[in-house]
Amino acid sequence: MPDQFPVFEELLKKRRRTWRWRVCTTEGDVVMQGSESSRPAAKYKADRALFLLLLSAPYRLVPNKTVHVAVKQGRRWWQSSPSGGARTAPPSAPKCTR
Repeated sequence: MPDQFPVFEELLKKRRRTWRWRVCTTEGDVVMQGSESSRPAAKYKADRALFLLLLSAPYRLVPNKTVHVAVKQGRRWWQSSPSGGARTAPPSAPKCTR
């Protein structure tokens, strides 16, 4: 796959009272996952995770440019939050299934 760009997809599933979201590769490997209480919130978090993933892609690096990102004190976006939040998938994460 070195000659092709990676392709990702988002999945949203309702589980009891929460909406679970995942960003996966086309091969089905989970890259990021999380859960939210509402569907719009889960869609937003999945979109945000995908955007940040694409933003950090190695093919997008610009030489001789420094990017400064302001980060709030406390929890970071990739750390667990009480409402579920975004988390990177552990190496033993299950495959994405529809």
